[in-house]
Amino acid sequence: MKQADLKQVAVIGTGTMGAGIALCFALAGRSVRLYDVSQAQLGTGLERIADKAALFVAEGVHSQAEVDAARPRIETTTDLTEALQGADLVNEAAPEDLGLKQELFTQMEGLVRDDTILASNTSGLSISAIASACKLPARVVGLHWFNPPELVPLVEVIKGEHTSDQVAQTLRGLIASMGKAPVVVNKDLPGFVG
Repeated sequence: MKQADLKQVAVIGTGTMGAGIALCFALAGRSVRLYDVSQAQLGTGLERIADKAALFVAEGVHSQAEVDAARPRIETTTDLTEALQGADLVNEAAPEDLGLKQELFTQMEGLVRDDTILASNTSGLSISAIASACKLPARVVGLHWFNPPELVPLVEVIKGEHTSDQVAQTLRGLIASMGKAPVVVNKDLPGFVG
C-alpha cells in the first residue's frame, strides 16, 4: 500500500494519545474512525479533541476553518468491526499491556483487509512481541507518537523483526506529509529512540 492510499484511519483508544492522534490525522485530511469500549469514553475523547482544537485556533496554529473542516472527518463507535471497516491504517493506542495488545491485534487482523497496516502506539513494548500474535506480521509496525501527539513533532516508526521495509517507508512518508518529524527505528529495542 502506498502513502496516498492511506485515506481511512482507525484509531483504537480515546485517551490523551488516541484523541491527539485522531486529531492529527483529521487535520491532515484523513477520515478517522475513533473506537473505544464505551460511549462515555468516546465522549471524553471528543471533549479532548475539542479542547485541543480550540487551543490550536487560540494560539494561531490552525485556523478556525481548518479545525471546522477536520472535525466532521472524525466518527466514533463502540463497535470494533465498524471502526475497522475499510481501514487502510489502524493506529492502536490501548493501555500498555502486552497481552491486551496481542489479543487486540489478533482480533483486528481478522476484521481488516490483508493490506491494512496495523500500528501500535506503544512506548515500550516490543513490536515483534505484539506482531507474534498475528498471521501477517510484516504489516505490523510501531507508530509511536510523543505526548501530546498534536504538539510534539517527533513520531517513531518502529520496525519489528518481521515488519516490511515498504510498510515502514510508507508510514515514514505519511507522517512527514502531515508536517511531523518521522524517525525510522530499524531495531526493536526497549525504549526505541525516545
